[in-house]
Amino acid sequence: MLSIRRIALVVSVFTIFSVGAYLVLLPQPAPQAEYPIERTIKYSLTVKNPTNQPLQNTAFWLHAPLKQGVYQVLDALTSSHSYQVEADRSGNQRLKYNVDLLPPYGTKIYEVTAKLKLSAEPNTIADLDD
Repeated sequence: MLSIRRIALVVSVFTIFSVGAYLVLLPQPAPQAEYPIERTIKYSLTVKNPTNQPLQNTAFWLHAPLKQGVYQVLDALTSSHSYQVEADRSGNQRLKYNVDLLPPYGTKIYEVTAKLKLSAEPNTIADLDD
């Protein structure tokens, strides 16, 4: 027959082993992504009306940098004209511009400035639903 001391010893060893295994197998938090390099990208698009008729209620789209990729994070996005962001599930972004009126032979310049943070090493991508 087992004595109470032996049973207590077996239970104690089992408990210590279980706690140790739990701590070893516990999921570790992902390291914080680092993007130490800052860059600014500027680009523009010139929209021209080559006709003698005004263009009204016209839309066009420009691609924008990814919100987050393994090598970059979009820190800020500004434009010379108002826009709406359209994004897909993969994080690709397009800027939709509505041109209310462009007079005959008129020209408008749309400028976009993107401030990015970059990394030389790949990082983990955060959940895009955040």
